[in-house]
Amino acid sequence: MNPLLEQEYMNKIKECKEKAKKYYNSGAYGKASEEYLNCSKYCEILVKKTEDEAKKKEYYNAFEKFVDASVKLKKMKTVVGSETKRAREETETEEGFESYIRENLMHRNNETLPSWADIGGLEKTKNTIKESIVLAYARTPERVEIEGWRNILLFGPPGTGKTLLAAATAQGLDAAFLNVKAGQVLSKYYGESPKIVNALFDVARAESPAVIFFDEIDSIALSRGAEIDEATRRVLSSLLTELDGLSGTEKFVLFLASTNTPWDIDDAVISRFEKRIYVPLPDEDARRCILRIQLENKGFVFDDYDWLVEKTAGYSGRDIKVLCKEGVYNMVRELNPGVADLADAGLDEIKRFEIKTRNVDRGDFENAFVRMKPASTGDMVKQYMEWNDMFGAL
Repeated sequence: MNPLLEQEYMNKIKECKEKAKKYYNSGAYGKASEEYLNCSKYCEILVKKTEDEAKKKEYYNAFEKFVDASVKLKKMKTVVGSETKRAREETETEEGFESYIRENLMHRNNETLPSWADIGGLEKTKNTIKESIVLAYARTPERVEIEGWRNILLFGPPGTGKTLLAAATAQGLDAAFLNVKAGQVLSKYYGESPKIVNALFDVARAESPAVIFFDEIDSIALSRGAEIDEATRRVLSSLLTELDGLSGTEKFVLFLASTNTPWDIDDAVISRFEKRIYVPLPDEDARRCILRIQLENKGFVFDDYDWLVEKTAGYSGRDIKVLCKEGVYNMVRELNPGVADLADAGLDEIKRFEIKTRNVDRGDFENAFVRMKPASTGDMVKQYMEWNDMFGAL
């Protein structure tokens, strides 16, 4: 890197840092936060442009400190006079990333989560997860230690109930439910993503019992030969470190992850999961249970479940839910012609309208089958079964 250009960035950092200190001392924490953020941006540029590894490390450490300062100050309100010191003491302890986790990823109203009864079939999988809960809290004889499973990978075709299993686990345990997707932990700012991952587990431990569900973990855990960016690598490294530490804590945190493509995940990640559970397409009993949940439990009468169970072979739980919706809509359209025209009549008129219904019959579903095909193929199922034979651990 050109020494003159490097010095120019250093001067800008010094200037922004001095401004930040002045704003901080006057209680203008918002402006101080902005100046520290500017410092971090200049450090980020230096990290990317500097070839000297020692300097690169030095600039990266400075970058992290400026980001931390900016995040903390952003949470602080501008105060004056005698309130400055007290407000500073109260707000400096707040963790910006933990606030983000609590506000955006954590679910505490467990009454709205599905229960075990809402999931048709998958009894072996349910029991494995339930065992982990029981073993974590049940008393054991003196000097006997029995550890439940803390890291579980759920894999299988799309729509087979992996997210439902995680949510039902939290609901049954009355636990905090942290539902995470890769995009929610990947930050555009250099170095923030690992801190978000660490904050995720810190919040889970603080809220224990807690269930963390990482959906589509393959998006950050691709095999080593795959092309992934540096930010994703840092997230994965932080995640693996946290997973290694789960079993050693008294706080109950259960980490569940899902994937539709387990063969794409790095071996080092696969080995971290004590249980690797295949969540298959529902069998006959499971399909019957799912169909009753989607029809009977919602007030609809259907008298030919044997036929419908046979016709839905190869359908996932999600496919069956959509199919039942389509069947019900066919019945509604027949009895309520022109119902779509009500949309032009205004909300008050819509609320006064009562939908006519009848028993759902084969004809409704025959039309639904024309529109709704299963998302999984026989070749896909075969691939899951082969991977399960090699790496599965129920």
